[in-house]
Amino acid sequence: MSIPRIAADTAVHFLRPEFGRTYLGELILQPSLNDGRTSCTIQLADDDNVDFGSITFDSTGNCIPNLRFSLRDAHSIEDLNPRSFFETSPPSIYFADGSSVRGPLLTPPRGDPEPINANIVHVLDWNGVAIGREKDSQEDPVPGIFAHMHRHLQQQYPRSLIINDDDRGEIADIIVVQDFGGRIFVRMFHCKRAQGAGRNLQDLYEVIGQAERSTWWTYPQRFWREAHARFDGRFRIIQCNDRDATLLRLGQWAQAPPPTVFEINIVQPGISASQILPRSNVNIYLLVVQGILTNYNAAFGFYCSE
Repeated sequence: MSIPRIAADTAVHFLRPEFGRTYLGELILQPSLNDGRTSCTIQLADDDNVDFGSITFDSTGNCIPNLRFSLRDAHSIEDLNPRSFFETSPPSIYFADGSSVRGPLLTPPRGDPEPINANIVHVLDWNGVAIGREKDSQEDPVPGIFAHMHRHLQQQYPRSLIINDDDRGEIADIIVVQDFGGRIFVRMFHCKRAQGAGRNLQDLYEVIGQAERSTWWTYPQRFWREAHARFDGRFRIIQCNDRDATLLRLGQWAQAPPPTVFEINIVQPGISASQILPRSNVNIYLLVVQGILTNYNAAFGFYCSE
């Protein structure tokens, strides 16, 4: 008589930094007909769904039937002692009710995520804008996303320096620099065209990655030195009250950075504010970005459609 195998509704997650890979697995509970004990098997595969073997424990925590198992990457086979493996690389086990276990720590299930703060979401009117492209086109007189944002920011910040840095190695597509009597606000804007129905989340992925990468520039001395170096070359100036005075001021700030507050904004007109519901993927992604930017002391803004 075969022993029934119960595949629990779980996921097991290993991160092995030394391999640079993520291993995913399944937790299988298998009761024994002989002694009433239950064994626990974790079957492992890598992030390309390549099988890496399994490891089984009985209810006392002992590994059965053997004392070693192997993990393989593209270059090597690693024989591991199960006890030392789980001490150095404890798996995260995620259960269907939302709870999880990492090593000896049990995290109870969370409630629904909170909606992103309404102050972060900025709804713009995109009528008369070609949201399917970022730049203007000689063949089409309808303005693209950049031109629309340039006009909006000029109205919003009429006395501020506004720069376009769209190109490979950009700090951001658009940068706004506000001087409040020695306290400087730097607002970065990353814009992404809408690729049409069914591609909204894909559109969001790429611009989220750009926003996260721009955290590199949230260190005042690094930012001001680069801004000074780019001002008379790479930067395309959209609005500047006095170019010579601004260049001089940037040089001073590059040598002695002023108190600087950074804000990183995502612009995606393909996303509607009505999609930002508490349990929606859009809301969860925005919460994750906000959490990452908070670690860099950067504020967050999201520009979308109605």
